[in-house]
Amino acid sequence: PNLWTEVNLVGDILAEYEKAPAQLEDVLAIKSLICSMPSHDHLMLSNVYESLGNKYCECGWLERAIEPIRRSRSHHQALHSLYGELFTRFLEARVVLAQGRLDEARTILDEAADSIHNAYGPSSDLAANCAAHLAEVRFEQGDVTEASELLEWALPHMERSADGWFEVYASAFGAAIRCTLTINPDDVHAVIARMRDTARRRHLKQLALLGDIYEVEALIYAGRFGEARSIQRSKPLDRA
Repeated sequence: PNLWTEVNLVGDILAEYEKAPAQLEDVLAIKSLICSMPSHDHLMLSNVYESLGNKYCECGWLERAIEPIRRSRSHHQALHSLYGELFTRFLEARVVLAQGRLDEARTILDEAADSIHNAYGPSSDLAANCAAHLAEVRFEQGDVTEASELLEWALPHMERSADGWFEVYASAFGAAIRCTLTINPDDVHAVIARMRDTARRRHLKQLALLGDIYEVEALIYAGRFGEARSIQRSKPLDRA
């Protein structure tokens, strides 16, 4: 039974990296699994609670996502796993940002950035991923300059890095595209092309679809409504 539980958990983590759609049945299965696990199994519970929080977020149940994310963090802390704990902070910041609590999201990410710099260095993969999330928050707070400066080093690092997944690329490229539309709109299609190249190399179909959406947005921004409508009709954007 324990081995089967681990097999299911690995499959669940792979599904999250593949960005498989979250279903209500998945949430119910994880909650049932938690009830069957011993409270001292910190390794399994840290991952299972994080998966539950992520699925609540994916399903739009943001108010339910915070508690399992924080429970996951407590189990990572029991394992003295700073690396695992930092991923829960990224996820919590994502949920809080989606709720519009910008200052709280920034506080979470600033604290995560300090921990990353002290433990892994200012130029690590984790530092770049954290900077991407923070750039999204800073753009939403209206500080386009700081967001651009964060992305100037973080985004090229992430394009080269092996440690990336859909949400972090979506945050980084989304912020980069919006910053570019604000500062130098003529360069936006080059950024979208980089996004599509990353999607192709990482086999991230949804990131490619998101690139199509940003292309439509850029054309609307430029007043090229006919071209935007043509792309919208030719692409499967309803599945993005």
